[in-house]
Amino acid sequence: MIVTPRHRNTTYAIAAILVLFAGLFSPSDAADISIDIGSLSVVSVSPDGNAIAAAIEGYEGIPDDSNDPMVVRWWNWNGADGRWIVPAYRVRALAWAADGSSLLVGGWTEDRFPVVPWWRLGAGGEIRAACKGLPIGSERRFGPMERGVASIAELTDGKVVTGGYDGTLAVWEGCSPNWLTSKKTCCFEPQTITVTPRGTGFDATGEGIWQGLKRGYKNLPPRHWSPSPWKAAPIKIRADLAGKTDPKTRQANGDDCTATIDSSGRITVAGAHPWTASIGADDWISLAANRNCQTVAAATSGRIVKVTPP
Repeated sequence: MIVTPRHRNTTYAIAAILVLFAGLFSPSDAADISIDIGSLSVVSVSPDGNAIAAAIEGYEGIPDDSNDPMVVRWWNWNGADGRWIVPAYRVRALAWAADGSSLLVGGWTEDRFPVVPWWRLGAGGEIRAACKGLPIGSERRFGPMERGVASIAELTDGKVVTGGYDGTLAVWEGCSPNWLTSKKTCCFEPQTITVTPRGTGFDATGEGIWQGLKRGYKNLPPRHWSPSPWKAAPIKIRADLAGKTDPKTRQANGDDCTATIDSSGRITVAGAHPWTASIGADDWISLAANRNCQTVAAATSGRIVKVTPP
């Protein structure tokens, strides 16, 4: 497969493109292969752009004695491929440690309680941490809905931040959460929070204030959270971050850059080193970028396309 990106109206060939599949790892020289088993839910790229990780539902390659239908797979992590069977939860949130030494996995499930589970995996698939928490005051509970981690990231000091499907927001030191949500913001109805590391803190989108059953959530603007102690301030969205009109547009953030892909398969990278590429129309469900957005991975439910400029 050949992809032709444009950087400031200059056309050049893409340096590398790799197609991976959920059920079977295809050879690197395979251009395109359809597979029938498993369905990708999310993809992630390591900080150096070398490794790819993906969460796969309905994976039939797990042991027969396992009741867990989901795995996390990775390719070329320290030169090796591997997998980890997810215990009891689904996964739509993956992120790498800043040095690429570990992979963060956020779990979700249907529940009445706003449980927040996540794991830290080593390159061999060993569990370095298995964490779970409930927001203070959430012992009473509401109707069943999606609960758990919608977004996860490691901060510069090694702490982990999680954003939930039900308005939860926490910074974790080890497995001890510092809840940044309160009884007025958390857990009543679906309210997905996305977190992105920025400086010594992080940006959060999707926060809201609960106004009761009749009025629901009042959405807050995107905010930047700064540490010591944690406090939030509104932020402005850059005008060059495209993809605001097409509901099928996917977005991924780097340190100070953003990548988007629209339904036509056009990738646009904005930031210090902008570039574009077109990989063809498809049902692109997930997009990931490394720290400088010079490696981008786009995923459908059955394949991943990894794209880099020269």
